[in-house]
Amino acid sequence: MIQTGIKVKSVIVFIKENLSIIIILPALFGGLWQLFELWSIAPSFIRFFSISQIVPDGLFILFLLIYCSLPFLGAHLVHTAIIKDDKTTFELMTLPIIKNKKVKLKVYGLGFLLLTLCGIILYLYSSFIDDTIIRMDMGLILAIPLIAFSNLFLNNCYNTTSPESKYNYKLGNFLLLILYCAIAIYAFKRVHKIRLPRNIANIEYITAVTQKKYPDSKNEILYFNDKFIFFKITDKHKIDKETDELTEKIEILKLDDLFIK
Repeated sequence: MIQTGIKVKSVIVFIKENLSIIIILPALFGGLWQLFELWSIAPSFIRFFSISQIVPDGLFILFLLIYCSLPFLGAHLVHTAIIKDDKTTFELMTLPIIKNKKVKLKVYGLGFLLLTLCGIILYLYSSFIDDTIIRMDMGLILAIPLIAFSNLFLNNCYNTTSPESKYNYKLGNFLLLILYCAIAIYAFKRVHKIRLPRNIANIEYITAVTQKKYPDSKNEILYFNDKFIFFKITDKHKIDKETDELTEKIEILKLDDLFIK
């Protein structure tokens, strides 16, 4: 039997002892997210910070963090089942201990191949979907557990290989780190787009109104909270003399305008 390092009773005790901190977390995440969004437009826009938007934003970010952490938790459980030699029990599941190093590598290799096969099947399935964004999201969902499992596989190879070959596995982990960063950047951009539903007719209306007001400009919603919508207006013809780029302005509308037709 193995101990995964997580006990149900320990989790319950931890939640009880840190309940006040756990309750504050959504507000903290929401506040930081809103600050970052407003700061990315311009530091002066922080004055439009909305207190009532903190909890909704925080719950959204907390959900995404939990969602992205599940593959790593699963990889950790598998890793513990294969690597550790403690003869203890886990309250929710029992897993056999694999002590033979060659068998461990085979298990990791088989897991990697299975994930790769799932990726190929998912790619073939997604090729029938017209929406490019959905296809990319499906790839991102698979990429997280695939990279996590690859990292464990490389670490185990590193611990069992000869000293002369260890450098290659260090290089592999470094490349995975770069891939982690790339996925994090992509995920942030996707979250930025996900927060704005694409199937709401009101958004099309408010965009059309703004486009009519600025006919020679390209309009884009940068951010919105429960009070304001921030549009970036890019003039297609006018060049800013200071930056030598197309002139950009920010149009701020009240959220109530979204429901006026």
